[in-house]
Amino acid sequence: MCIANTRRSRLLEYICSVKKYKNGKGHPAFVGIKEVRKTAPPLWNNLDYASAAWVNPHSDKWNTVDGKYGTLLLDFTIAAVFLAFCLYPGGYPMDWSYSKQGNIKMNISDKLPASWIGGCLLYHLQSTRINSFGFYDVARSEEAMKYEDLSSLIYPPLSLINHSCDPSALVLITSEGVAFLMSIRDLKARNEITISYQVAYEEKNTRDHKRQLKENYFFECTCEACQNNWNNENPVEKVKCPHCQFGSELIAQTARCSKCESFLPIEEAYKLISDVRELIQEIPNISWNRRQSQNLSSLLTRAHSLLSPPCRTITLLRECIFDLLKKTAQMWTCEPWLENYYKCIAAEESTTSKKERRMILN
Repeated sequence: MCIANTRRSRLLEYICSVKKYKNGKGHPAFVGIKEVRKTAPPLWNNLDYASAAWVNPHSDKWNTVDGKYGTLLLDFTIAAVFLAFCLYPGGYPMDWSYSKQGNIKMNISDKLPASWIGGCLLYHLQSTRINSFGFYDVARSEEAMKYEDLSSLIYPPLSLINHSCDPSALVLITSEGVAFLMSIRDLKARNEITISYQVAYEEKNTRDHKRQLKENYFFECTCEACQNNWNNENPVEKVKCPHCQFGSELIAQTARCSKCESFLPIEEAYKLISDVRELIQEIPNISWNRRQSQNLSSLLTRAHSLLSPPCRTITLLRECIFDLLKKTAQMWTCEPWLENYYKCIAAEESTTSKKERRMILN
């Protein structure tokens, strides 16, 4: 939690724009996010409160979203008050008698007003819903796996990265809570780095993932995938023209680019697709090492150079890389209750059908 992990003096300095933050605009929970975002923090640092407070909470949107007690804004408000009461007995110093008419230029040694703490909590509950990254445990058995949400983490610099339904990079959180950004295609100078906010074009049809982004992140997606209606029912693979980059359908009769008449690398494209299919079949038996990882990365580079999106082959490779990274870096456990449910101790076989087991995990 941003409040609990921030020293009282540091939070007061930021709210009152003194000392380290003497050139600041104040806390956006009280002066508004537009005023604060006129200037960026002097240093983007995940551990600096100013960076965490700079991300946009979209406070004007939550009163239109349904929540448990009416709207999500009301839900967040109730949660903020509750958390403030939890912080107090936990030892976080705060003043419950402070009047809203009091002088904001308080002494740094003074306790923070409880209403200020609540306001900051309300602000961060809203911004976390939009800007956080999930941190979860992976509970698994031989048959299936389930992601258990543990917390939401904020990495302010990564929150600045825009969304694309056909992203050029992905974010992975390790078991130690370290986030790293990995490119999944070759990027040239001035190419924008993009990530996917929960949904990519191959997972749903265009209408559904545009609606999901609008409801959860309050923006209308205009990425290339949405503009060209790429979806989970991709057409046949397209081979990329090495001259003009135009994508022509990859069929046996295709020899020249339908746009510039240049010869197309048909044989190379078919060979790539064959190599990828072979890799996918072998994945369960592969012992991943540096050489195997480099081979997978090389295949993805070849795919981007030979094929045009929307592309099933690129999607498969991207999913393979992400799964490999998750297995390597994220937190994996095999919980006793999971094993006990799936297997009989005596017969050493499943007590339920595969369908029932997957329903439990989904």
